Amino acid sequence: MFKQSLILLLVPLILAAPQTQASNNSDFVEKALSLEKHGDRAGALLEYGKALRQDPNDSVALIDRAILKFNSGEKQAAFADIDRALKVNMIDFNALRTRADFKAGSNNYKGALADYNEAIKWNKRDTSAYTNRGIMRVNMGETKEALADFEKAISIDNNLIARFNRLRLLPDQTAARAEYERLSKIEAKSQSQHLTLSNAHNHFGFKEKAVQELDAALSENPSYIAALYNRAVLRNELGNKDGSLADYNKYIELNGSNPKAYFNRGLLRESMNDREGSMNDIKRALELDPQLKLREGTPKPFELMLG
Repeated sequence: MFKQSLILLLVPLILAAPQTQASNNSDFVEKALSLEKHGDRAGALLEYGKALRQDPNDSVALIDRAILKFNSGEKQAAFADIDRALKVNMIDFNALRTRADFKAGSNNYKGALADYNEAIKWNKRDTSAYTNRGIMRVNMGETKEALADFEKAISIDNNLIARFNRLRLLPDQTAARAEYERLSKIEAKSQSQHLTLSNAHNHFGFKEKAVQELDAALSENPSYIAALYNRAVLRNELGNKDGSLADYNKYIELNGSNPKAYFNRGLLRESMNDREGSMNDIKRALELDPQLKLREGTPKPFELMLG
């Protein structure tokens, strides 16, 4: 059996990355974000469409719609919106950073690095760009450079997500544990911070605390896909199979393009004696990613996913 891995933090950062400019259609955009938060993806897209019909150059609406599309698995359409935003303003660091996140989430590390560098060129205090570039560099095996990015983000605003990712790389476990104790005393103020603290608790084996942070994140946003996926993983590990299945079902409803979600749900259904459901999920996972065939007989965890 595969042990299921947690989504790390890149896509949550995409969701949380701050916009500095205001939308010209703030009512439409705010309504779209509210609908998205409550799982009404079609309604959110309709509102973004209204905003962009009124102002085709509204870069905030374009970026936010791109994020929704990317998180729903529509990567090509997401890139189209981001590229359109950059035609409006080629030095929009929010758009550059978001396109970098998309590229990193698609394993195009070279392209992502170029966009992160350009975003930082135009805003040297963009902690999300430093942090996400650092996460990508961890996946590239560039530990020294990743640490430098995390340190930079921390120096700007004591960035919580950067602190957790730096903690994971500390060779001194005593220092890592001391930093965890400091992090665990922080009261999360956003859904992405809840996710970060959940990952920190899980990193040190406190799975119940990790689930509690995910519960808090999902109480703020029931459609927060990274939290749904991670809670599904943790609930299964804690023996709550029904809860895990409910979370996988919701996650796949919101993002039906992630083969690992189907694969993990297939393994869960097998353990619940739902052979037909398990076979259908495994089949769908292999349709989405034929390379999963290479892992069928290998009892090792999946690598951490970007989303």
